[in-house]
Amino acid sequence: MAQKQQSGAEYAALKAAIRAGDPAQLYLFYGEESYLREYYLEKLRGLFTDGPAAEFNLHRLDGRSLDLDELSAAVEALPMMAERSYVEVDDYDLFAAPESDRTRLTALFSDLPEYVCLVFVFDTVAYKPDGRLKKLTAALREHGHAVEFVRQSQSELAAWIVRRFRQAGKRIDTKLAEYLVFLTDGTLSSIVSEVAKVAAFASGDEIEKTDIDMVVEKSLDAQVFDITDAMAQRNFDGALRKLSEVLAMQTEPIPVLAAIGSNLRRMSAAHTLMARGKG
Repeated sequence: MAQKQQSGAEYAALKAAIRAGDPAQLYLFYGEESYLREYYLEKLRGLFTDGPAAEFNLHRLDGRSLDLDELSAAVEALPMMAERSYVEVDDYDLFAAPESDRTRLTALFSDLPEYVCLVFVFDTVAYKPDGRLKKLTAALREHGHAVEFVRQSQSELAAWIVRRFRQAGKRIDTKLAEYLVFLTDGTLSSIVSEVAKVAAFASGDEIEKTDIDMVVEKSLDAQVFDITDAMAQRNFDGALRKLSEVLAMQTEPIPVLAAIGSNLRRMSAAHTLMARGKG
């Protein structure tokens, strides 16, 4: 719980720093909400690409082929016609680096120039701190800000959807926005495209449930809900038909089975609670 709270604090601090135009010297961006991560990366880059020599102050390095000499040169390069420079490293596994590289990185993080903003982005490479690497971990904890981009709550996503439709000149009820969240995988990256599809399809200013049902591609969880819902109603032919539709989409059967089992466990728990007079 403390780790989640700390991550939330770092996320709030990042937003405040961007608003103030004064980001920290070292960030580590990770987490499953890729849309938010890319959004704030773009905001960060924008702080350093507003001047006449923007291309000289923006350095992006591929972590899969990272040369530490190249990284050091980018970090130490003086900004041109600007106060600060920006260095972004994509998908570099800090904790899997050879010991000699970890030693160099520890020294680098402990003595970053005041004018640089260095960001390590973890997308295809997972961010997995290794407490056994004490010196590197201590340097990151002291000098870095690890920002996790987590999935938003249903209420946050629904409010975001309402605002997004408003920007497109459409209106949507909050309950219907929550329904749209349910049909997707709950990430902003998937919701963005579905909102665009619905907004383009809907003929009226008010979004209707039929608009959503016609064009939104259901996530696996939403499709499995239809299957277990039919089973709960003892409509086994309907459940089998819906299962056949899912498998016809070349969905792997094991994830489908796991999702059905998870849904049935939730239904069983709900049944038990209701039988005991709980909400």
